[in-house]
Amino acid sequence: TILCTDDDFSKQIANQLIVSWNAAFGTYFNMLPLSEDELASRVAAGNYQIALTGFTADTFDPYAFLYQIQQVCPDTTFAELLETASSAEDFYAAEQSLLDRGLFYPVYLENSCFAQAPGVEGIYINRMTSLDFTGALKK
Repeated sequence: TILCTDDDFSKQIANQLIVSWNAAFGTYFNMLPLSEDELASRVAAGNYQIALTGFTADTFDPYAFLYQIQQVCPDTTFAELLETASSAEDFYAAEQSLLDRGLFYPVYLENSCFAQAPGVEGIYINRMTSLDFTGALKK
């Protein structure tokens, strides 16, 4: 069973994965859509076979992002590689260790950038939806 959030986008991705897995492996996978809170609770407790969930990087620090993954995907090898990582190549090796063993599989990646001129303030960014310019001021 693949767990996902109960929204159209997540269910569509889960369904596409299920169709390809069923065809590739000759088995039957099913989907269980859950509320965001229930999905987070099950993932935190390790109560899942496969979970379709998201990660949002709050910083540009690769350690912080990979540490988020480690919290829901505990693995001794990954933890050791992450703790000793000091270069881009080390962080890549840590991530690759999860990918190579099928413990973590990125389904899609979304990048976004925002540039702001000096002296501008009051612009708020909601990474999931939009930019809010209602409080924008130029000094």
